Amino acid sequence: MVDLDVKLRELRRERQWTQGYVAKKIGVSASVISAYELGLRQPSFEVLAKLSRLYGVSSDYLLGISGHKNIENQHLISLDGLTPEEIKLVIKLVDALKA
Repeated sequence: MVDLDVKLRELRRERQWTQGYVAKKIGVSASVISAYELGLRQPSFEVLAKLSRLYGVSSDYLLGISGHKNIENQHLISLDGLTPEEIKLVIKLVDALKA
């Protein structure tokens, strides 16, 4: 799982979520999220799937199999080529539409 810890930390920070918030959403403790982000633990397949859905990215992206970061929808939308600031704006828009 190449750079899974880094990807999980970046995805959470892009959304300005706490480890506690992520933990509550997927049903684990904040210390488990911390351990994932520090590379001390690896998530189970079940937890990996939950993280993938929560962040709207493919499990292939999280595992380093694919470099394409996608938002899950009826169609996968590639965020490749967008700046980090543009990605944050897309995420905020999606979150606002969900609310």
